[in-house]
Amino acid sequence: MLFRSRALCLANCNRGVESAQTYLQAAQGADARTARGLQCRAAEQYMRSGHTDEGVAELRKVLRALGISHPQSRLQVFSRLLLRRAQLRLRGGRITIRPDEAISELDRERIETCWMAGQVLGTTDFIISAIFSTESALLALRHGQADYIALTMAREVLNHSVGGGAGILRGQKILERAQRIAQTLNNPSLDAQLALAEGYLQMFSGDWPSSRLAFIRTISLFQERCHGKAYEIDLAWTSILLLDRYLGNFAEIQRHLFRMVDEATARNDLYHLTNLRGSTVVHFFIREDNPEEARRTSEKALAGWTRNTFDIVRSEANTSLCEVDLYEGDGISALQRTIWIHSQMRQHFFLRLSTMRHQIYFAQGRAALLAIFQGGATPERLRLLDNAARQLEKEPDVWPHPFAALLRAGQSAWQGDDGAAIGSWRRAMDAFSRLQLLPFAAAARFRLGQFQGGEEGGRLKEEALQQIRALGVRNPARYAASLAPGEPRPRS
Repeated sequence: MLFRSRALCLANCNRGVESAQTYLQAAQGADARTARGLQCRAAEQYMRSGHTDEGVAELRKVLRALGISHPQSRLQVFSRLLLRRAQLRLRGGRITIRPDEAISELDRERIETCWMAGQVLGTTDFIISAIFSTESALLALRHGQADYIALTMAREVLNHSVGGGAGILRGQKILERAQRIAQTLNNPSLDAQLALAEGYLQMFSGDWPSSRLAFIRTISLFQERCHGKAYEIDLAWTSILLLDRYLGNFAEIQRHLFRMVDEATARNDLYHLTNLRGSTVVHFFIREDNPEEARRTSEKALAGWTRNTFDIVRSEANTSLCEVDLYEGDGISALQRTIWIHSQMRQHFFLRLSTMRHQIYFAQGRAALLAIFQGGATPERLRLLDNAARQLEKEPDVWPHPFAALLRAGQSAWQGDDGAAIGSWRRAMDAFSRLQLLPFAAAARFRLGQFQGGEEGGRLKEEALQQIRALGVRNPARYAASLAPGEPRPRS
């Protein structure tokens, strides 16, 4: 009993590794069902803190005892995902709520275990997490467990909206239905989880200001109405930092970032520490005009991440290295890096996630552009540039389109068509302004002024540099060039 109380205390303080080890100590000598539950909690705490391999090892033991398998190969992952998603679609939206006492302890344990696996694996391997979240939804619906039906619907919001397009509308409808169920339950943790889902839904739809507000509300709900939700609060904060990068709230990032790094270091939270160092800290040093430290930080983050497989954390850190290459003006290295990242993302089905598609294609398009300006227009570079722009243009949501316009503007600049480049820069600037993505709007304004020339062009350039400088960027021109490659070509 003492070990269990201590493990719970450590979990509530977000000290995942120590909590997991203590839960495993408590499991020794316990009866089979109790030991299984403690193992499950240990697996959760390991995975929440980024010690994913240790967590998955414990999770597999629990799943095996419950008669549930963990997919091993990519073929098993993809086929099982398709099967479970098809089963959920065929089942339809019928919901029958049954009293808690009508559900056996074993069935409840299966629902809770699959739900936990779906939640904690989502930060490293969204596809495998989607398998378990779908299985928890099927089990909760079969047995009529109200709390978990609403919780799995919250996760279904992500499963649908993360791909963008029509999934956004489906996710919105599921969220509204889950909120109606939640109103009957008086469950503060469920209310906060639904607020978190709403934040992600708005993020994937491209409404970053509303998404940021939703995450702030999520943090308030977890802090004021729940207990032991430090992990969920950190997830919301990490999402806010990502949004602030796009929105240009760099002062807010600096206010919170290194406090969060210190806290993650103190509690041995490998996931949040690697995620922060490999992404947000890298971008901080780029804005500080210190690409050398940015590169060291990203490489250190990758070296400290113990998982050997390519996952979301490795993808983010490697893409950040591309940003360093672009800032240093090394398009050729950046392009080679994006080719490798894209191949890994395709193998691991990460291109099903709209934000990751956008991230890699925008990075690859800029890298190809910079490589073309540096070393000439080889067929491969031209193909990769055009493909990146087309992939962003064909997205059903509108928010990736101005990023495509930046690439098309650079393409026109290389071709010597200044008129087309100016038109694309202006479209990108106006669209980014509407989306409130201030750094990108300013970068487009900088290039527009550069190409337009004359007194008006000079005014636009100076306005852009002042806007970027006001965001806290030390070298505004260099920063703008990394976001929007495409120098004017000398005329013969």
